[in-house]
Amino acid sequence: MRSLLLLAITLIAFTTTYSQDSEPKLLSMPEFVIPAEASQAGIDGKLGVLAWVKKDGTVDRAQAYSGPSWPCGSDPKSELLTVWSGAEGAAKKARFSPALKDGKPEDRVVLLTILVGKRYEDEKRFAAQKASGTRPPPTEQPSVIHGGVINGKAISLPKPEYPTNLNGARPHGAVQIEMMIDENGGIISAGAISGDPLLQESARKAACKAKFSPTTLSGHPVKVMGIVTYNFVP
Repeated sequence: MRSLLLLAITLIAFTTTYSQDSEPKLLSMPEFVIPAEASQAGIDGKLGVLAWVKKDGTVDRAQAYSGPSWPCGSDPKSELLTVWSGAEGAAKKARFSPALKDGKPEDRVVLLTILVGKRYEDEKRFAAQKASGTRPPPTEQPSVIHGGVINGKAISLPKPEYPTNLNGARPHGAVQIEMMIDENGGIISAGAISGDPLLQESARKAACKAKFSPTTLSGHPVKVMGIVTYNFVP
């Protein structure tokens, strides 16, 4: 059964589409639920995993690429390593229909976006309600709203430091950080959802220092889930 964890598959390699061309399609993937200690550490959100899909549709290897989110001011290193390792293990067991080029199977790299933690539990509950035809009980207002890209709404948005000790590498480009903002405009948690992995830690640290104006809905303060984009130039 296709895991509810899978949000999307983004193709890394670009190919021109012909009638005999097709991209890998997910057929099955084991469910991945993060350990209790990782959930207790506040690890949550989106986790990107690169999967090297072979010509027969099996996965040769997998590597954590981005995310997830965790609380600002904490450093759950061991829990993160467990989550990354577990997600890679689940991705290695995934099965795909192979990519086709001119009608012939070929290797391809795909990016799996997986939900973990509370985000996954919420999505799983929503899917179950939708399948059963039931609706969640009505509430007066949402406790969290989604703000999209929110760079322009920041009161203070410190620039990230360009990382050092990269052994000669000079990565550049945009890094997107998804963050949860509290009712007072402070940052609760943050995690990278795209961008060069060598730049993600620096971008996340800067995001945790950002400050926004409080957001209200019908006169009541609410949390905001938003995305900040940082552009790195060597």
